[in-house]
Amino acid sequence: MRVGTRHLIDLGHTRIGHLRGEEDLKSTSVRFQGFEDAMRLAGIEVDPRLVASCDFSYACGFRTATRLITEHAPTAIVAGADLTALGAIDAARALGLNVPTDFSVVGFDDLPQAARSFPGLTTVRQPLHDMGQKAARALLSLIEGQKLLMEHLEVATEPVPRDATAPPAPAAGRKATGGENPLAGRGDRC
Repeated sequence: MRVGTRHLIDLGHTRIGHLRGEEDLKSTSVRFQGFEDAMRLAGIEVDPRLVASCDFSYACGFRTATRLITEHAPTAIVAGADLTALGAIDAARALGLNVPTDFSVVGFDDLPQAARSFPGLTTVRQPLHDMGQKAARALLSLIEGQKLLMEHLEVATEPVPRDATAPPAPAAGRKATGGENPLAGRGDRC
């Protein structure tokens, strides 16, 4: 998540929303920590109004991104999962924003849908196949009565830049300036 957030910061975004996962999942807190770390390291304060919990589904991503965009006008969202990010892309479009010209989105996982979406979803790839193999080996070791050498194993992630991110639109080209909501007066389209 740090890498995905850093990508948006490097493009010039400072009003970055974060769609967290479900509160009771360890991955949610770890990914949120990566988001916070990237923001802090860049000297950007996390606006708590731009952070929302959301299950890792398309529907929740759509619904929650719609609310964040209409109420708080981020220029980008980094989501804790690709399906959530795909919902955020469609929410931005439903609100009349162009992705990535008006609004950027980054996901996490690199599911097959990420490459097939339009625009292609910028994401952070987890090696899902390798993770599955390591989990299966650990399970087989436990079944055979062996003790695991470690309880926690981290795997490397890598950024996958695609077409869902771009620098934020210049203030003159945005639908509103400053902290104004670019969608004020348009009504809720959900």
